[in-house]
Amino acid sequence: MLSNGYEDCKATGKTYQEADHELGTINEIIYKCGKYTLEVDVSSTSNTVVELELDITLSDIPSEVIDAVKEVDQGLVLKDCSHYQRSLHVATGEEFYELEECNDGKHDYEVNLRTLDVVADIDDHTERSDHSRTVE
Repeated sequence: MLSNGYEDCKATGKTYQEADHELGTINEIIYKCGKYTLEVDVSSTSNTVVELELDITLSDIPSEVIDAVKEVDQGLVLKDCSHYQRSLHVATGEEFYELEECNDGKHDYEVNLRTLDVVADIDDHTERSDHSRTVE
């Protein structure tokens, strides 16, 4: 993780699984890295890191990303999403912004920073029981 600029990372003991991913089951492992919370997504098939996701605030998301999401879901109340992330897809180097568990926890949005393409998951099944993600 040091090669990605994260230091002093400690596993929180929190993990989640995303079963229906195109890469098989993804294990989401939560780390606390100083003041940052980092999610490391690992493919159970290849045992490799596929994505790094840094928890951010709504105000950290660029306006063009917000505009792209609002074009897809005009009724979305942004502040009602449980958390927001900036992510790096390791294989491609592409950066994304994610709005997680919006609309009563059932909608996730992922926006490609370069293209502003939006992928909406309107039946999300990876709801986290702990949105604070603090070290226990």
